[in-house]
Amino acid sequence: MVTVEGTGIGVFTNLEEAFSLTRVPAGASQVRARRVGYNSTAVSVTATVQALNTATADLRLAPQTAVLTERTAAHRRLLVSVPVDCPFHH
Repeated sequence: MVTVEGTGIGVFTNLEEAFSLTRVPAGASQVRARRVGYNSTAVSVTATVQALNTATADLRLAPQTAVLTERTAAHRRLLVSVPVDCPFHH
């Protein structure tokens, strides 16, 4: 996901990892990219108010190192009683 910090503006990247943000306020903004399994990164982008004004940002994410600990999950069984005269009982 790519967001403009401090605004509600954000988009997901497409299959080629490209993105297009619209309605970015004029002036300097921080554009941040996040992805599960990677460290987030941000770059400064300056947008000006002009017709079809575009700014290009190359955001590169580094893989995030994760330390996992062992967990044991217990299986739980849920028993539900349904009365025989219940209209949903088959």
